[in-house]
Amino acid sequence: MCGIVAYFGGAGNNLTRVMTGMSAIIYRAPDSTGVAIFGDNSEPIRTRKAVGSVEQLIEELLGNGIYRNDDHQLMSVWTDGLNREKLLDLQLRLINFEGLSQNSFETAVNGNAPYPTIDDLVDLNTDTPARLLPGQPGRPFTRDVQAVGSRRRLSRLILRLIRENDLAPVVAREIIRKPLILVIDTKLAQGAIQSDKTEILNCFDRVFESILSGKKAAKPLPDHRKQIPANPQANKALWLCLQDTLVEIPADYDRDGVGCLFRLLDAALLTRLTDRPELLEALEQILMVAWPLHERPGPVNGKPCIWLKRG
Repeated sequence: MCGIVAYFGGAGNNLTRVMTGMSAIIYRAPDSTGVAIFGDNSEPIRTRKAVGSVEQLIEELLGNGIYRNDDHQLMSVWTDGLNREKLLDLQLRLINFEGLSQNSFETAVNGNAPYPTIDDLVDLNTDTPARLLPGQPGRPFTRDVQAVGSRRRLSRLILRLIRENDLAPVVAREIIRKPLILVIDTKLAQGAIQSDKTEILNCFDRVFESILSGKKAAKPLPDHRKQIPANPQANKALWLCLQDTLVEIPADYDRDGVGCLFRLLDAALLTRLTDRPELLEALEQILMVAWPLHERPGPVNGKPCIWLKRG
């Protein structure tokens, strides 16, 4: 028997909702998992698949995200490197080109107004609902790297992934586990730790569960299946590794309101292109004005330009 999870609703990031649903049926022990979304004209239906449960699918998504970020590729064409100042300058040039007001852009850049999340935009149960004005940018960079370091930081990171990024606990755990494994492998190769890798990861799982439950982690217990006592140094080795662990929150789970809005617009546009080819022609005409063929380094479509503006 197979389990199919679909989501249609007001969530800004449908991927997180679908993965939460898939996590809820992990007890069925599926032999394979996958997700599919509307893509772009180079990949109309974008799919990611893995053999195993949602845990293996998360690993695939961490290495091959389902949402493309062509803005970085486009930046490399126009500049010799990508940094905040250059990105903001290009955003401002697009705002001016379209004849939009710079007020909302300057207000957001100067830090006088926070970047709205998708939750802010869809929350109607407030006297002052968030609104997007023409020219307002999203977050300048989607790359979000967090250091673990201590139990308090680890707790904050876990709760943030679950509450703010709308991720299921199993997804949050794998996002932290992957960079932790790399640090463990490095320290084992250097001889900095002597504990068994499996025992260290078991300690991490216990700490993770204790943070979710609010209870103090239990001491490592013997593995009764193998009748081998757990290494008492495994917990110490775990925190030694966590101090050097940097967790990057994938752009797939970004909840910036502008970015999520453009994702929804991209999907809505793609579903209409086959029935309304004039839309594609209109996009190409806009691109011809903003970026003539003789100035392009190669084939390009309007998707990177849209992502640049929203970023």
